[in-house]
Amino acid sequence: MNIVTPGELISEEQIKTNQGVFSRHGKFYSKFYGILNSRNDFTAVNALNGVYLPKREDVVICFVEDVKFSGVVADINSPYQAYMQTKDSRIRFEMHNVFAATVIDADSSQNILLDYPEKLTGGTVIRFPPLKIPRAIGRNASMVKMIKDLTGCKIIIGKNGRIWINGENQNLAKKAFEMISKQAHIPGLTERVRKSLEENNQN
Repeated sequence: MNIVTPGELISEEQIKTNQGVFSRHGKFYSKFYGILNSRNDFTAVNALNGVYLPKREDVVICFVEDVKFSGVVADINSPYQAYMQTKDSRIRFEMHNVFAATVIDADSSQNILLDYPEKLTGGTVIRFPPLKIPRAIGRNASMVKMIKDLTGCKIIIGKNGRIWINGENQNLAKKAFEMISKQAHIPGLTERVRKSLEENNQN
């Protein structure tokens, strides 16, 4: 993992840049304290504040980015891609499929391995600040259980800042998670979310 600081020189040669990089007098520098990431011939700096860094046993929601002979490369909303072997799996994946999986390895070089996939069809995936995911889950999963019960939706929360929602009341569930994201720092959140859901259910 290559950590850079604001203003740190990244390259004195011409490079293709993405977010987090600025140029001055033909040289390229980091805008942020973050992780230097080169992918698809582009160089970017992903700010560490709020970036998802995988850990073993994390459940994550993934998008298939590439299908190979023995596995798939997945976007896990992180500076790093993940890989999952599929040669022994009964599930067949195609580009852009959505699935939930568990991180089984994340070494110091950020080689991310996934397993135990569940293909997700239908529904919608929303983004949620990774650092606030514990509030979306709640103590002993109390928050997400309440949202499931009051909306009737199937919900899977990924530690990587993605939430999959499927059911007739998807919009109601999405509003609940938007409320959690905005008010995560305020005490009494669970009861406010409950009240909002109950009021909307009556309309």
